[in-house]
Amino acid sequence: LANSISEVGLLHPIVVDENQRLIAGRRRLEACRSLSWETIPIHVVPLRDLVSGELHENMARKDFTVSEMVAIKRHFEPVVATEADNRMKAGKPSGNFPKGGRTRDIIAGYMGISGRTLEKAEKIVETYERDPERFATLMKNVNSGKTSISYAYDVASRAERHADPPPLPEGKYDIIYADPPWKYYYKARGNPESHYPDMEDEEIYELKVEDVPIQDKITDNAVLFLWATNPKLPEALKVVEKWGFTYKTNLVWVK
Repeated sequence: LANSISEVGLLHPIVVDENQRLIAGRRRLEACRSLSWETIPIHVVPLRDLVSGELHENMARKDFTVSEMVAIKRHFEPVVATEADNRMKAGKPSGNFPKGGRTRDIIAGYMGISGRTLEKAEKIVETYERDPERFATLMKNVNSGKTSISYAYDVASRAERHADPPPLPEGKYDIIYADPPWKYYYKARGNPESHYPDMEDEEIYELKVEDVPIQDKITDNAVLFLWATNPKLPEALKVVEKWGFTYKTNLVWVK
């Protein structure tokens, strides 16, 4: 990180409150210290503006990463929620609080985003926190802007839906339907790694079902339906062989 900052500068300022308490960016701060930087750019999020509802009508969206959005919400949520509740009970004006005064919407309003966007950001971060190794690439890409918040949210939502998959049928299988998460070794727009965790070719070749190699989980006359793209045809044919099948024919999906 320090090398990157030294080469291109600090692209994302650290985030502090009005008392200079760090909210987000500890690793960036330590990296800048290691470079002997004496001053660095910061985002100041004023608690007093949040709790008073004094938000500017023309507040523009700030350059916060998804991780920073969620860190800001978690940092200020208890105080904002309490203050908003106290103001409501006391019958005080709500300033420019969003209609309904939900804490999430209040904090999102300061950042210049919708409450729904902040909700999506939370889902993404929570999914990453549950399984950092699996979703490290997704988190990195959405923070850098390489992957959109909406797409990362869809990935996180699917992961949650499939967190507890039903048990696999016992015995051997007559049909295998597979769509491997191929890894592409070149950078291009739309690369799968921007959207979901991919696998090395060797990992796919040696894939197991409940710790048993696939070739030992199929019947003698089993059929494999395998998805592959043109750049991965050689690897797909190797998968066919490694999994114990013999290539017969192919179907082309013309989109």
